[in-house]
Amino acid sequence: MAATTTRKVNKPSTKNLSLFMYLLPSMIRTLDCGFRYEYVLGYDKGDPFYDSAEVRYVYFCGICLMVRRCDLQCVLLWALLKDIFR
Repeated sequence: MAATTTRKVNKPSTKNLSLFMYLLPSMIRTLDCGFRYEYVLGYDKGDPFYDSAEVRYVYFCGICLMVRRCDLQCVLLWALLKDIFR
């Protein structure tokens, strides 16, 4: 599971968020073939970036296409979290 937010990020995108720049590429490089992986992404409910259907589609397609090349089973789960610190 990874938790992420775009709070205090100016113009969030897949090009400037550490989740897309570091965590996901590292995870993809280290996956072993023949296994099933479940990845849960937790984010703040109401986050305009992660609530976007376009972001979810790009994220899902990109990750699943990369891991399926290596005969991996991929399940991506989205966990909306209530930000109790706001």
